[in-house]
Amino acid sequence: MSKSSVIGKILIVGNLRLQSPLLIGDGAGETSDNFRDIHVLKNRQGKPFIPGTSLCGVLRDWLASVDAPAVPKIFGDLEEMQSSIQADDIALKGGDIISRDGVRIDSVTGAGVDGGKYDYEAVERGASGSLRLLVTLRGVHDVEKISDVIARLLGKLQDGIQLGALTSKGFGLAAAENLCADFFDFRNKADVVAWLTGKGASQKNSTVNRKIFRA
Repeated sequence: MSKSSVIGKILIVGNLRLQSPLLIGDGAGETSDNFRDIHVLKNRQGKPFIPGTSLCGVLRDWLASVDAPAVPKIFGDLEEMQSSIQADDIALKGGDIISRDGVRIDSVTGAGVDGGKYDYEAVERGASGSLRLLVTLRGVHDVEKISDVIARLLGKLQDGIQLGALTSKGFGLAAAENLCADFFDFRNKADVVAWLTGKGASQKNSTVNRKIFRA
């Protein structure tokens, strides 16, 4: 089996809930129809959402700050290994879109900039959405070690992360709830069939699952 061969998948699902307002703007500014300087990023259905790439970026940065050598194991590197983790976009529901204003600050003087007042939209705390993370395991991976890294990432998600802008002001705090995982071991025929048919894996009580959730 080659190092690049796919040997399994770990599927993690749950819920992500905002603990404070979230500001992820779409960059349209005054070209939008509501004339806000910054307005909430929305999907094609008009729902505010958190890009999966943003979630992965925050998790990567956190892991790099606490255990830099572990980063390539799951997030890959520029030279040899591609990222093993994917996150779906998280469509948010149950939270109002609020409007606030702010003042741009001069980075040198620390004072407000003349004419620097701006308006922005944010998603109010309490909004939530479905969380889905998929980890692809390859021949190069040590499944036990990858499980340890995933356990740390999920622990951080449960404790809370910060997403978007104005995090220094307390914005963007979100925490995961009701996490569960399926380990699909492609060396096991039943798991291959389960993955292809969208059914649950046979490894729910596996060592991998116990390590992920520190059971």
